[in-house]
Amino acid sequence: MSKMTNSAIKTYSVGFYNYMYSEAPFAKIVADHFKTDQHELILKEEVYAKHYEKPVFMRDSPLSEPADVPLFLWVKSDNPDLIYYLIYFFNSFIK
Repeated sequence: MSKMTNSAIKTYSVGFYNYMYSEAPFAKIVADHFKTDQHELILKEEVYAKHYEKPVFMRDSPLSEPADVPLFLWVKSDNPDLIYYLIYFFNSFIK
């Protein structure tokens, strides 16, 4: 994929402040190896718990995907790169 562009591929990772439960360090190793433009969102457990209800309400079902909360927070941050990526991913997925 990196051969198709002149700039670094943008990658995104969501992790947790408590590294015992976080895959972020491994995502960083991969991002460094492939020289991507890595963006991280690291959450404390309190922040996750504080924003837990909104994604559950929006799904209208129990939280089945733990990444819903960090993705909700990241998109809410108005990161245009991530919003574009999510739109592209979901459009590709439903075709």
